[in-house]
Amino acid sequence: MANRCVVARTDAAFHCRVTGYPVSEVRWQKAGKLLPEHHRHQVFPNGTLIVKDIQKFVDEGGYVCIATNPDGHTARSKLNVQVLEAPEIDPIIVKPDLQKGMRMNLMCVVSKGDFPIAIQWLKNGVAINYEQEVSEKSFDEYSSTLSFSSLATKHTGNYTCRASNAAASRNYTVEVVVNGITFSRNL
Repeated sequence: MANRCVVARTDAAFHCRVTGYPVSEVRWQKAGKLLPEHHRHQVFPNGTLIVKDIQKFVDEGGYVCIATNPDGHTARSKLNVQVLEAPEIDPIIVKPDLQKGMRMNLMCVVSKGDFPIAIQWLKNGVAINYEQEVSEKSFDEYSSTLSFSSLATKHTGNYTCRASNAAASRNYTVEVVVNGITFSRNL
């Protein structure tokens, strides 16, 4: 049985892998039921099955392609489909009116997507060069925090959390603006 991984919320084409000529009819089954079951499935005369808007759990599983020749002989081809979900990043909150000397965290949480997930931080599109005032911590396999122990104007820029897995990479970018007013504590 062949295996195929597809990405959720995309369209996928599955080809009937049978030999023999001529083929007069090609049918597809999933869980013993003939397709198309609904408008998201379409079988073309060449045997290709198109599934639109792939859905995890609904479209996963075993498919069987059945090709019949004019003499009534049939050939079967089996396909196992796994649906992968691309990462989805929750909104990243940035406090307004950031001042020099303040502390700040940017929290990146990946709320959806198949594991393993790799999380990377970028500043202005380039991997961050971690320095004394900036550090990154991962508490689990789906979140990462970028910490600033003492903000400076050099920290102004666009910060991107990039989450990647086998399905895709997704970015979430926020703007951080540190103005020149020095933060002081009330004594």
